[in-house]
Amino acid sequence: MPNKTLDVGERRAAANAGVSFRAALMAVAVFYVVAGLLNGHHLHEGASRREYGGERTFWMTLTLPLDRLSRSAGLERFRRLFEPILEDSP
Repeated sequence: MPNKTLDVGERRAAANAGVSFRAALMAVAVFYVVAGLLNGHHLHEGASRREYGGERTFWMTLTLPLDRLSRSAGLERFRRLFEPILEDSP
């Protein structure tokens, strides 16, 4: 029998260790929803600086609810608390 070495990923998969695909997908989705809400105002502001046309209209329409929700929930203020910390980090 040939001596085949398994890498860490194969050993974990064989032992059913790790996170399921569904759990990983959910974690990524939650990350992007939270990031969108925290950055809603800046995403909308960036969309407003695009060149006029269909692409700008699309992004303005898509980011407007994020902007409104971010402002009404006060997430914009929460984000501003962390901006100085993040700007000082290397």
